[in-house]
Amino acid sequence: VGALIMGLRLAGSWMYLNDLGKKGIQNPTDEWNLLFRDLCTKMGIQRPVRFFISDRVQEPITLRHLKPIVLFPIGLVTQLSIEQVEVVLLHELAHIKRWDYLVNWLQSLLELLFFYHPAVWWLSGQVRTAREHCCDDLVLQAGNQQKMLYAQTLTQVSAYSLNSKSKLAMSLSGNNNSF
Repeated sequence: VGALIMGLRLAGSWMYLNDLGKKGIQNPTDEWNLLFRDLCTKMGIQRPVRFFISDRVQEPITLRHLKPIVLFPIGLVTQLSIEQVEVVLLHELAHIKRWDYLVNWLQSLLELLFFYHPAVWWLSGQVRTAREHCCDDLVLQAGNQQKMLYAQTLTQVSAYSLNSKSKLAMSLSGNNNSF
């Protein structure tokens, strides 16, 4: 019964995220697209990554692993400076560079199979936290950003977010509300 409930939850998350990548999205301006392409190059990402502005997300998220998508909240674009948007996008691109979405799916499947074991849940939480820290490190290395700017940006994005997160999407502040 526990595995069935976890499986339904996982399937529901997948359907919700699939819907997020299709509805309520719009193409950003050419300037934003150019910035995004430059950031992809800076992060060393060769494969195509799609970038959309969305009115359905509360914080920037990364979806899919074969054809990745970065969704950026429409309301957040106006609240952040260009430098702040750049570090947010670098964070999302770090998830893509590390193939974190695929790893997150595999981790969720392991949680489904071993839902009954508390050590799996503890270890899984540690892995998710470490994954976010690795992306933070990549942002600071790739962007040559000031640590204070990045910290202020994380704080601002976290304050904007309403914490309506899906476990399968890779988001800026992580999935376990451990900002």
